[in-house]
Amino acid sequence: MEETSEDLLTKLDQYREQLAQVESGLEENPEEPQLLKLRNDLREVIALTEDLQKYQAATEQDARPGASAAVGTEQRSAAAKIIGRTCEVFYEDGTTKKWYNAIIKSVRKDSRGIDRCTVARMGLENT
Repeated sequence: MEETSEDLLTKLDQYREQLAQVESGLEENPEEPQLLKLRNDLREVIALTEDLQKYQAATEQDARPGASAAVGTEQRSAAAKIIGRTCEVFYEDGTTKKWYNAIIKSVRKDSRGIDRCTVARMGLENT
């Protein structure tokens, strides 16, 4: 079952409430490893859900009768606006799991219509 943009907004509210509870617990026990991991996981879930909600809202708008070609142009220009921005990327090579700072180099749509970014890790010459 595919969730609507509104369903995702409801979930975002729940995730944010859970994050607030975890952060409250961290005020009492700032070094608790389970709470630290949960906080990081919730932050990632929130970021992913926000992206999915934006994508879903755009998809719902495109599906409405009378959606103009201008919407597609607007989405392409929105994707182009993130080129050159910084982001964090997670890299795992079997032994190392680490977050890196990166710069968005390009944006393309995959076969399912999902935007995918090509990034370059900051501080490295050839990546």
